[in-house]
Amino acid sequence: MKSIEKNSIPILIPELKQIDVNNSPRFREELDAQLANRDKVILDLGNVHFMDSTGLGIIVSALRTMNEKKGALAICSITPAVKVLFDMVRMSQIASLYASREEALTALSS
Repeated sequence: MKSIEKNSIPILIPELKQIDVNNSPRFREELDAQLANRDKVILDLGNVHFMDSTGLGIIVSALRTMNEKKGALAICSITPAVKVLFDMVRMSQIASLYASREEALTALSS
């Protein structure tokens, strides 16, 4: 997972084109490590063209982790295929979803 920082907020960018049962342990390990000592994080899903329920579960778990420590996880740049999954499970009701990194940065910077 690639990580860049803007305005002191880390932006995590999975380098996986798909997040599924086959690579989800790696994704979970990398995401958990990045969230460990942070209170605000942006997860940019612009490279992810497919996600199954395993990947979705990892993101929901990350949201729970951040909520428990009174932090914030913003998700941005969701590709159309992943958006279909997010819409099916009404992810927008439990997560902060943004069209772009800039929107997510603005929201977390305020």
